[in-house]
Amino acid sequence: MRTVRACLAACALVAAGGCLGDGGTVMLTFEQQAAVTPTVSGFNATNATANTSSDGLVHFTATSGQGTLTMLVTGPIHAGDMVDLMAEHNFVSFDAPGAGWSSNGGTLAVDSVSPYNVRFVAVPMLPGSGAAMGSFVINGSGTFK
Repeated sequence: MRTVRACLAACALVAAGGCLGDGGTVMLTFEQQAAVTPTVSGFNATNATANTSSDGLVHFTATSGQGTLTMLVTGPIHAGDMVDLMAEHNFVSFDAPGAGWSSNGGTLAVDSVSPYNVRFVAVPMLPGSGAAMGSFVINGSGTFK
């Protein structure tokens, strides 16, 4: 189910006119790893984008050699918001080659919205697709343009 949501978010990003390669930066750490296969060590990207679709959902995407980070958040989002990632439609997914993980809670702190500066606060990730095994927690921050 989480994989389907990630695919829908990616499709909606394309429909919303998103363009990869001209965005912000994201630096995340993957902590509290438990039996994670394939190995993931962290995430750094320099092409982070955010687009709001006509239904008010904000689609965040960043890609790098480590994989693709996708996030969907129900908008509107304001500076100072603490977004509950357990709420309906809010989620984070991370897809590495051949494997994917999806969020199971956590919080997204919104520091600003033009561009979006967000902090990932203890976002637990569980296996979602492919050969993914184990769990980890995402912490870090990103600027999405």
